[in-house]
Amino acid sequence: MRTTQIADPAHPALTLRPLVTKVETMAILGDAERVVRVFRKEMERYPDPSVAVHGVWVETPKSACVVYSLSYGGLGLLGRRIVFPPHAFDGNPDSTGADWAQNVKEPLGSAVSYLRKDGRGISWIGVRGDTFPALPQDFSMPAGTEQITGA
Repeated sequence: MRTTQIADPAHPALTLRPLVTKVETMAILGDAERVVRVFRKEMERYPDPSVAVHGVWVETPKSACVVYSLSYGGLGLLGRRIVFPPHAFDGNPDSTGADWAQNVKEPLGSAVSYLRKDGRGISWIGVRGDTFPALPQDFSMPAGTEQITGA
């Protein structure tokens, strides 16, 4: 990272701060952070009124999760975990974030038959085994959904 420093006119008491370029920021972030960052950016950039994202987070250095709902289908809360690599484009975590955002906006189709509901009432798409993703501590269930305690 460059050590160049610039004055911050918005906060004169804090006279210097490091100058970090976009490229340097992306190099600092791990793959999972980049995937989540691009997912959020794509969801804001190309909003879909039928999709409400309730939470997106880094699960591990090689996975991220999202909880969302659709305004159609009556499926309630849906969850998806994405695991990488590989990325949508080889070696490019940004491509995975963009691809993930597009997948969340697409109709579920046959994926509906692979939904598994956890103890909180979230239907996870494609989660195998007995281990569901852990929700972040700051996640709160959306209004109108029932949360089952002890899960």
